[in-house]
Amino acid sequence: MQRPRKRPIYYNACRLYDQTVIAAFPDRKPLPKKLKFYHAKIGEDGVFGWDIRSGSELRDCNYEGRIRFQDIIANSLNARRAVRDIALPAIQALSQEVAELRAQLTRIEGLFKEQGKASS
Repeated sequence: MQRPRKRPIYYNACRLYDQTVIAAFPDRKPLPKKLKFYHAKIGEDGVFGWDIRSGSELRDCNYEGRIRFQDIIANSLNARRAVRDIALPAIQALSQEVAELRAQLTRIEGLFKEQGKASS
């Protein structure tokens, strides 16, 4: 069994304009002075540096690394599709059920208020 990690890991990442992360590598925690100079913030997942690209180099047939990036982009698209097809309908059904429960609770509170006024 692996022991829990005591120190967080910080990353620099490359992403496309649509927020798809195509590469990330660990880096040392940046100094506060460096964060202030670059107007950067450490995200909740530990990413503090972003290199934003258009992805045009991925179209180059001579670029050997494009296959790995194409797999990453495909996995990202599949994950988005899975969330959209599986999770969103369930969340919408739960949201509608909560709205119905709130309406029912409002009716019950109204009945209690009417009973309180009638008894006094």
